[in-house]
Amino acid sequence: MSTGLLIGSIVGAVFVVIAAASAAAETAMTRISRARANGFDPEAHPGAAALVEVLGERETTLAPLLLSRVAAHVGAITIVVTLVADRRGTGGIVIAAVCSAAALYIFAEAIPRIWALQHIDRAALRSARILRALLRIAPLRALTRLLTAIGNVILPGPAGASVVSEDELLAMTEAAAAGAGIEEGEKELITSVFALGDTIV
Repeated sequence: MSTGLLIGSIVGAVFVVIAAASAAAETAMTRISRARANGFDPEAHPGAAALVEVLGERETTLAPLLLSRVAAHVGAITIVVTLVADRRGTGGIVIAAVCSAAALYIFAEAIPRIWALQHIDRAALRSARILRALLRIAPLRALTRLLTAIGNVILPGPAGASVVSEDELLAMTEAAAAGAGIEEGEKELITSVFALGDTIV
């Protein structure tokens, strides 16, 4: 194996790992609720404080993940196509691109996302501190904000819109009932509304 092929293979593998980690982190961050994150004991769960922090600005958190995942995909395919082009010509490039796309789908998308769905807490806690560090890199933060602003110009949405999940609403209801903010009957009424929405007639 030539030195160029060896280096290219190593760099390509690194890109795949980055893409897989980004996909798993993105899945965990979009599925875990802030109420769940607030329930973790920082002493028993390293990364709990970082998780609460990054979930407080979820939109800003997802932008670097998306950027790193797309960049890793492009980098991996570029390396494979470049290595094949020197040896197999145009026909080899097409085959290499198709095989690379299939491999990336399996190993950098499907498998890490399924794992994250099966282990949401673990995936979120493990990635939280890395994400917090990424958000503190000024050039990356500026770049992702610029790209997000461009996207908002192309597809504008309601300003300041926020989404609260069902789990978060239920958690807030439990907290309000425990603190005597609402009566027990009111809590049961709110809970029954969500239960009714899950009922299939």
